[in-house]
Amino acid sequence: AGKDIEEATSEYAAAGTAAHELGEWKGKKILKQKAGRRPFSDYHDDDMQTFTDDYALFIKDKVDYLKKEYGEPLVAFEQHVELTDPPLYGTCDFLAIAGGVLDYRSEVRVPGSKRGRKFTAHDLRTLCSE
Repeated sequence: AGKDIEEATSEYAAAGTAAHELGEWKGKKILKQKAGRRPFSDYHDDDMQTFTDDYALFIKDKVDYLKKEYGEPLVAFEQHVELTDPPLYGTCDFLAIAGGVLDYRSEVRVPGSKRGRKFTAHDLRTLCSE
């Protein structure tokens, strides 16, 4: 029984990886970023095509909104972030930040950002909640 569970889990993981790769590629393409070659997987089916298309449109809508309201946002895919208040860390599938630093007491450094720019947990919460 354990072997069946391991195989099923690896199948789900492989499908999830395929969806993430395709979603990231489509997100970069819709934002006109360098995306490389389109990923291919046997897991790509009509449903995956539809929800990754929707995901790319969601990304474009968020970036367009941020541009209109705050100017050009910092955009990153698969970006590692660490927050000090609240203490959190992880990898964002997609991250867009605009509007500047609002609270220096709980700053978060976004690795790879221009000139080591700092943002706050508040900035991230504000943008993610819209």
